[in-house]
Amino acid sequence: MRPIVLGAHGQVGEALCRVCQSQNFTVLGLNRAQAPLDDLVTLRAALTSHIHAFKPAQIINAAAYTAVDRAESEPDLAHRVNAQAVRLIGEIAAAHGIPVVHYSTDYVFDGRKPVGQAYLPDDVVHPQSVYGRTKRAGEELLWGSGAQALVFRTSWVFSGHGANFLKTMLRLAQERETLKVVADQYGAPTSAAFIAQATLDILAKWPIAEPPHPAQIPQAQIPQQQPTDTVSALQSHNGRARVYHLTAAGQTTWHAFACALIAQARTLRPDLAWKILADTQIQPISTADYNAPAYRPTNSVLDCSATERDFGISRSTWQAQMEQVLTRLLA
Repeated sequence: MRPIVLGAHGQVGEALCRVCQSQNFTVLGLNRAQAPLDDLVTLRAALTSHIHAFKPAQIINAAAYTAVDRAESEPDLAHRVNAQAVRLIGEIAAAHGIPVVHYSTDYVFDGRKPVGQAYLPDDVVHPQSVYGRTKRAGEELLWGSGAQALVFRTSWVFSGHGANFLKTMLRLAQERETLKVVADQYGAPTSAAFIAQATLDILAKWPIAEPPHPAQIPQAQIPQQQPTDTVSALQSHNGRARVYHLTAAGQTTWHAFACALIAQARTLRPDLAWKILADTQIQPISTADYNAPAYRPTNSVLDCSATERDFGISRSTWQAQMEQVLTRLLA
């Protein structure tokens, strides 16, 4: 295990570097300044240089353009980071014979599957936002790069590092008497620490000898900003690229997640100046009431049974992962 981690200052990237160091793996974490995905010329030179100097066994791309709403007004930048840079990473990795791990998102689906039914890796994709379309384009371009690659789709990522829903709720619960949180979107909040540990556990077993359900990737040219909307999500390039889902177990809504995390935080740190003292102060609202620029999937629950089956991964619940993060953050 000797990975280069791109996006080392992000939630998953930071967790990957921390877990590698705790398990005595040699890791090279590259932040946005050291390997800028929005500058393809600099990215090519920097990544090639680091490969020659560090000689990694894997490249893990944890970098992405994740500002979902801002992407609606910055589609070119989002596409460059989430799609074109991912293709470049795949091409460089393929040229050096290095496998790649890349993270994608539930936003490649339209979220209209009935609540209670999780999305399988090979379900039809139909992204409805610039963010979702650019992440889908990144999947396709990575598969077409010739790299040996694993793509992990995840959702609702949180941690004690960086900006995320959990940390925002903790701050607001000490600043406001009432909160309004969306209650009609369903997903599995997933900790960056879980994603990092699961990734390293999977890398120890990958590549598997025979992919259990390979499919063919279409060889048509990928458009610059409009990837194919309605196609099978599970595709491979000569059996060298695979897509899996990787989230915590269980499901909830943003509203229920907020209620649970604030209640747990109050239990862990009753001495803090909480203004939210009861769930009744957290008002449920609809997605329409939230009125965000970008479309949000109603159902973001991802079926992870293939990940569990192929790699023996055991998934803890979102509640257990939440408690671990809160304990570490507030202790």
